[in-house]
Amino acid sequence: MVLDANGVKITVYERPKPTKADHTVMTFEVKDIENEINDLKNKGIVFEDYDMPDLNLKTNKNHVAVMENDKAAWFKDSEGNILCLHETLVK
Repeated sequence: MVLDANGVKITVYERPKPTKADHTVMTFEVKDIENEINDLKNKGIVFEDYDMPDLNLKTNKNHVAVMENDKAAWFKDSEGNILCLHETLVK
């Protein structure tokens, strides 16, 4: 099912049994990832750090992974699902 709220689209997938995913389940596009991280940390959110050489992905000391055209940071919700902040870098 796809939900569309004024151009913001969310896709929801049904599963036969509820399960906690071992991958990112939702991504939030932000304009300034460092500012968003600081705001969320001030509210008690704990960010995850990753070092995945096979994906060429490693978070830095501020919990941000910098890729070619993107920045991303991950945290978990109260149920343990992995959520992502994502910033597209302008070329």
